[in-house]
Amino acid sequence: MYLSGVSFYVLSDHFLIHQSHAYEEEARRNERRYNRKIYADFKEETCLRYIKRFHDEGVLNTTRGHNVLEECRKLKAIGRIVSQMLDGQ
Repeated sequence: MYLSGVSFYVLSDHFLIHQSHAYEEEARRNERRYNRKIYADFKEETCLRYIKRFHDEGVLNTTRGHNVLEECRKLKAIGRIVSQMLDGQ
């Protein structure tokens, strides 16, 4: 939602309570590694999708495109693509 230009807020009394489960530390470590990889891939794909969409619509350099530019520049490969698009290459 944030990448699409939407501002959102979480109200403090709407949090979930999660009770942990007994896991082996090795299984937990593997799950975290796998989840980080899935999230990294998702974030790159989402950034590319929104950058292309906003560029095609001509709104990448407007307030609507601010969030996607700010967040996606943090990713090395995506940051280079954004810089090239903004430089007109």
